[in-house]
Amino acid sequence: MQKALTAIGAFLGGAAIFCLLLGAMRSADSGSGNLSIYALAGLVGGLIGLGAGLGSVRGGRDRRRIVRLNRIQAALRRITHLVAEATHSGELVQPVCSYLKQYFGYRHVWLAILDKANQSALMAHEGLQVPIEPLRSGFRDGNLPDCVRRALSHPGPILITAPRIDCRNCPLADGCTERSVMTTRLAYRDKTFGVLSVGATSEALIDPRERDLFQAVAQDIAFGLYQLDLKTLRRRTGEALKRSEARFRNLVENALTGIFILQDNKVVYRNPEQKKAFASLPKLFKLQEMRLVHPEDVDKVRHFQRQIKSRKKWVMDIDFRFYPDKPPAKGGEIKWVFCRVSRIEYLGREAFLFYVMDITRARELDHLLRIQDKMASLGRVAAGIAHEIRNPLSGINIYLNTLEKIHERPDCREKVREIIERLQSASGKIENVIRRVIDFSRPTSPKLAPTQINDPIEEALKLCDATLRRSGIRIDRQLSPDLPACQADPQLIEQVMLNLITNAAEAMQQQENPKAIGVSSSVAGHVLRVSVADSGPGVPCGDEERIFTPFFTTKKVSTGIGLSLSRRIIADHGGTLTVGPSPLGGARFTIELPLKGGHRCET
Repeated sequence: MQKALTAIGAFLGGAAIFCLLLGAMRSADSGSGNLSIYALAGLVGGLIGLGAGLGSVRGGRDRRRIVRLNRIQAALRRITHLVAEATHSGELVQPVCSYLKQYFGYRHVWLAILDKANQSALMAHEGLQVPIEPLRSGFRDGNLPDCVRRALSHPGPILITAPRIDCRNCPLADGCTERSVMTTRLAYRDKTFGVLSVGATSEALIDPRERDLFQAVAQDIAFGLYQLDLKTLRRRTGEALKRSEARFRNLVENALTGIFILQDNKVVYRNPEQKKAFASLPKLFKLQEMRLVHPEDVDKVRHFQRQIKSRKKWVMDIDFRFYPDKPPAKGGEIKWVFCRVSRIEYLGREAFLFYVMDITRARELDHLLRIQDKMASLGRVAAGIAHEIRNPLSGINIYLNTLEKIHERPDCREKVREIIERLQSASGKIENVIRRVIDFSRPTSPKLAPTQINDPIEEALKLCDATLRRSGIRIDRQLSPDLPACQADPQLIEQVMLNLITNAAEAMQQQENPKAIGVSSSVAGHVLRVSVADSGPGVPCGDEERIFTPFFTTKKVSTGIGLSLSRRIIADHGGTLTVGPSPLGGARFTIELPLKGGHRCET
């Protein structure tokens, strides 16, 4: 309308001016004029005026566009600065709404930040003529307006020219009289942050350039929200890292274990416990400081150093003795430590993390316990020896007293001879006890030779066969054929098997149930396994190790040396003798002997 009025006014004004000028010129020449000439002149003047008027309108429109673009640029700069300075979305959404209304010329603006359930987590608005709370409640309850639903599923802006008709379920529709509404989602990198909606005249929003500008602004806002998310994530990550570092440092600083980090052959960190207890320990990892290591552990520590330098393992353990203050020649006090080393990355470069624990006190206590155990064993041995030789000695004393009284009487020669025989028997018993003790303390060294382990087992079973049949004991043989040969002394292995079979038979003497002894042999990996199981009462709980102690016995008549001697013989073969529950219901003794020469069989 403004353009039309301006054009008509310019036309009429131009025609009038042109006619006056032309009339004046004609009057000066002849004093008369022609009306048609004046009309033509008016038409030409009008056209000239129209052109001038349109030019004026176009110039005004361009000036207004330039002014608006400047305002938009100013708004975008403000939004950019706002995004850079904001620490959370709450500082961004309300100023954005104000800038869009103020600088873009929109009648109203509202913006909603959505959570994962598309519920409004934050909402701001500017210029609305109706309350926004019903819209907020709709978001909270999942009742989204049609424009929002369409915008969330559509990549571009949604234009609604008649909101009161096309968006009836929107609580803001009544406030959109004589204006159109354009809504779009705020999305960046496949993440939707919310929706932006503006109201303006239909003429403004229908313009494709205006729609492109609106979409570009929405993308800038979405990018700003994305940057805020990154800032929040970085801040939270940094805070979590600081908390984690604080917890880690608190644990390390207050640990009762010495901890230090070795990097480029330098100690770059030590916790207080390491400084207090192991001040000189890092020097041990230099070869020239081996003088501080106990002489018996030097080779072990050097091998450990080579393992560290080879980097073939991630975690390595060692225990050794060293002198933390000064060498032993200068009166240094020895410490025994357990050390675990792991490869880590420290400040972007490879390093080694050392955990060092002082086990000196534990080793001392262990040594004392071993001494106590040996003393206890020695006491039991002494008690056993005393018990074994007391009765024969008592008999010898009685016989000697009797012999002193009658040895000169001629009629007592036969009696004297009988007393002498009894003295010889009693001394023989004492000699047997002493021999068994000597055999236990210094058993005969085994004469190792390639041996088929089933051969001494069969020999022992043959020797026991008659006795076991008389006692009603069934023998269950499960000897694996074609077993590999092992290095063993057949006579000593036969002695051990005789002892185990005899013990099993004696354990079932008072038993009325069916009696059975199972003897088996097998191979597992690099080990030959032989077991003797019985159906007797088994070993009392807690006595599994005590039964191997010298002179310890649960039998009424026994020296208590057999199992101790058997374990010593098997240990001299490099093997083990253990006891456990038997599938027959009693006890099972298991012998494990190593296979030499790397021979390996799979079970």
